[in-house]
Amino acid sequence: MSRRRKKNTTTTTAAATAAPRTAWGIEATRPDFGGLLSWPTLDSRREITPWDQQTLYRSARALYYNCGRIRKAVEIIVNLQGWAMPQPCTADEEWNRTARRLFLQRVMNPAFFDTSGALNFVTAQLWLEQNRCIDGDALCVMGKSGGYASFSFYKAPQVSEDGYGHGLNTGVRCAPSGRPLAYVLYDYAANTTREIPAAACWLYRHNPEPSYPRGVTDLVAAILNAKDITEISGYLKASLKLTAAIGLVEVKKEGDKHPGIAGKLMPVAPTTMGAGAVSIARMVGATTITSLEPGRDVKVVNDNRPGPNSKAFLDFLIADLAHSVGLDPTVLYDSTQLGSAGTRFDLAKLSRWAQKRLQWRTPGLTRIWRHVIACEIASGRLAPPREGRFDEVYWVPGRDMTIDVGRVADATINLVREGLMSPSAFTLATEGLLPEDVDREKARRMAHQRKLEEEFGLPPGSLHQAALGATDAPAPVPEQEEIRKPDNV
Repeated sequence: MSRRRKKNTTTTTAAATAAPRTAWGIEATRPDFGGLLSWPTLDSRREITPWDQQTLYRSARALYYNCGRIRKAVEIIVNLQGWAMPQPCTADEEWNRTARRLFLQRVMNPAFFDTSGALNFVTAQLWLEQNRCIDGDALCVMGKSGGYASFSFYKAPQVSEDGYGHGLNTGVRCAPSGRPLAYVLYDYAANTTREIPAAACWLYRHNPEPSYPRGVTDLVAAILNAKDITEISGYLKASLKLTAAIGLVEVKKEGDKHPGIAGKLMPVAPTTMGAGAVSIARMVGATTITSLEPGRDVKVVNDNRPGPNSKAFLDFLIADLAHSVGLDPTVLYDSTQLGSAGTRFDLAKLSRWAQKRLQWRTPGLTRIWRHVIACEIASGRLAPPREGRFDEVYWVPGRDMTIDVGRVADATINLVREGLMSPSAFTLATEGLLPEDVDREKARRMAHQRKLEEEFGLPPGSLHQAALGATDAPAPVPEQEEIRKPDNV
């Protein structure tokens, strides 16, 4: 009795323990509904191992170099985001202009900006975005060269713990709170490593996870579908090439087939194949068939693949591939399916998508600005601003895409004129300049026009009127004449 009672007690305890874990109310939790999933850990710090990262690097790069759709997707993602340019916004306007000029002088020259001499500030943003999209992240290391700011750029696989030992999380040394303390750069050629403090680095990634210090490729959810598309296309291409190579078959009434002749018959030595000793002739030029044995016929080999079902399935995979990288299929691959209203809606969603991604980039861009300007101030080439902090900067993205340039411009100008929109927001979005800079440029242009009018003896204001679209220069203002009274008065 005691054994039986003990056995029943154990069974009851196990059932009671299992009950809260599996309530059967959610079908996805039921093993017979496919809910049993192998997910070893829910600790975000350990969800992706270094081996997983290396596998993602290889898969994403192989698809980028060999799959046209993936390559096009990466190119569109990079182009849609473009680059951002700085606009200092301290209260010292003169300092803002000087700081921006010195910054651009330094960063727009690849020989000064990049230690390898390959990238400037704009192309570096495009390079970072492309490699982040493929690998998941990219590293920018800030340094000095001759008292000037300089920068080095590294791809994600170079931030690795290979050959370095333990105590790292995919090449990053972190504090207990998860804050990165240092990045380890691994030199594959020399098999050496060096540790760089995180204060001198900017790891550019999207969707930053506080508990995981690395980024994940944009293609992570598209890799399997892209492989399937590549394999299916390869099989279809191989079948079409095989069909084209065979061309014709010689058929008996019984139905058995022999290799046909798809070219002009040439006098060559016969070659036998198999027990039937079928003769094969060389195939060149146009097909010429002189005669057939009685009871035989020649048929053309046709291949109807891909069929309608295959095409529909490929379209589904392509659409899912676009969703996997975060964009609608109509934006990424086929915008011809949309009307004007659908296009406007997609452009509005695309604008929000680009704004969100710009927010992930601006902290790193601000660090680049801070490093360059700090070096200029430390060397005495630039004085600190009289008011505000030198790292107060606004990043101006490229213009939004639109199919109604005139309509959008007119509506925006009316909002500015009525005081419902900031002139600074308008000029920064359209020209990348503040209203004061636009007014200053306008004043310089008008002063230059007056100088030319005096030089060439033109009536005052004629160049200005012509620039506004007048067809003819205005007539000179007549001098005031004496008014003659009528004789009968």
